[in-house]
Amino acid sequence: MSQGSTLPNCPQCNHHDTQFIPASLVTIIDLEDIEYFYKSPHFSYLITEGPNNEYRHVAAHFFKCHQLLPDALDDLPDAYDLKDWKDPGSSIEGMGTLFCQACGHYEKHILGEQHRLS
Repeated sequence: MSQGSTLPNCPQCNHHDTQFIPASLVTIIDLEDIEYFYKSPHFSYLITEGPNNEYRHVAAHFFKCHQLLPDALDDLPDAYDLKDWKDPGSSIEGMGTLFCQACGHYEKHILGEQHRLS
C-alpha cells in the first residue's frame, strides 16, 4: 500500500518512494506463551493498548523485518494458528514495515512517528 508523501523519506537513501506494509498482530492468549514469542525469529513481542485502554500482549509479524513465516511452525503454542499472521493488515495500531522501493531498505515503523521501532 503506497502512502505517497505522507510517509517519511527512506532513512537509508533519502528517496521519497517508500511504502508502508501493515504488521500482523495477534493477541497472546496465555501469558506463559510470552517467552516463546519473545525468543522467536518470526515475531516481535509487544505490549500495546487495547480498545478499552487495557494493555494487551501481542505477537507481531513485520513483513521483511522477520524471517518469512513458513507454512508450519512445529513449536507454535497450541492456542495459535499460523494463518492468524498471514493477513498483512490485521493491525489497527498503525505499526508495520517502512519499505524503500529505490534501495530496498526496510525497518519497523509506526505511522505518524519519525523514528523506527527496535
